Amino acid sequence: MRLPIVGALLGTLTLYGCKVGPNYKAPTVPAPPAYTESGHNGNWSSATPADGVDRGNWWTIYQDKELDELEQRCTTANQSIAAGLHAYEQAHDLVRENKSSLYPTVSIGASGSRNRISNNRPLRPTNASQYYWDF
Repeated sequence: MRLPIVGALLGTLTLYGCKVGPNYKAPTVPAPPAYTESGHNGNWSSATPADGVDRGNWWTIYQDKELDELEQRCTTANQSIAAGLHAYEQAHDLVRENKSSLYPTVSIGASGSRNRISNNRPLRPTNASQYYWDF
């Protein structure tokens, strides 16, 4: 009989611990200024990404001879670019090799063998040679 009373008391205490105080008020947040498609306060404009545009020798704006030399060396000695180029060439060659199996092939071959006719062969001519060549 005591077990249900203890259970009810523990349940009540647990629920009472989750109670939010009576003085809670949601904080007021000021509303942001209105945004429009034409821009915020006349200073905003739509984005026009130009990631695909070739920027050429962009580093020349710094007018630094050492940077120009380093960039030139990077473009000619860049191992990542060289590895990428070789990987592309290898893939291209593999595709050509696989496509070649679609075309007919021509081959030539030769063989020769020396054979013997069995003495137990039925209807074997008695005066025929036992051995013969097959080319």
